[in-house]
Amino acid sequence: MSVSTLTSTSLQCSICLYPVHPPLQKAKTSCRHTFHKICLEEWLKIGDSCPLCRHNLMSFVSFEQVTETVEKCRANKLSKSEARQIWERFLKGIQLRTTEKWRIEKLRIEEIKKEYAELKGLDFRDDFSLMKLNLLKERIEEDRRKKKSNEDFTCMLIFFVAFYIFLSLPNAKPTPKPKR
Repeated sequence: MSVSTLTSTSLQCSICLYPVHPPLQKAKTSCRHTFHKICLEEWLKIGDSCPLCRHNLMSFVSFEQVTETVEKCRANKLSKSEARQIWERFLKGIQLRTTEKWRIEKLRIEEIKKEYAELKGLDFRDDFSLMKLNLLKERIEEDRRKKKSNEDFTCMLIFFVAFYIFLSLPNAKPTPKPKR
């Protein structure tokens, strides 16, 4: 099943097979597929992947959720397989964040800003997209701080050069005015 164009302006939701019209909120995934927001939210309650391409829209698990899971497991409120599944999702989240951070560090700032703008425009963001958005934002802010620091250094350097030149000038005494 694929997203097909019904008219030049409307898309078909591949979950419910109805057209995606403006009155209903549409959701665009990080893999660029469009669905009704309601349909996609229901779909993600069942699975962690895109209904069309099976791209992982995995929700990350925080460290707090892992420790909470361990406590539930110790109290026999959670099976070991459920605990293992949460632990694997936590580790997968760390792995994805690390590889994405390395990838972003290699990009030029123009590419980063372009990617950030694309992600910012998505109607629906999965956890991976949100994590990626935060990493891109951090990199843009880091670049701004570096530029500001470089500008401050340049100003300070110009000041010291001007001060050095001033100090190296011979003391110029005003010439006396001739008397009349």
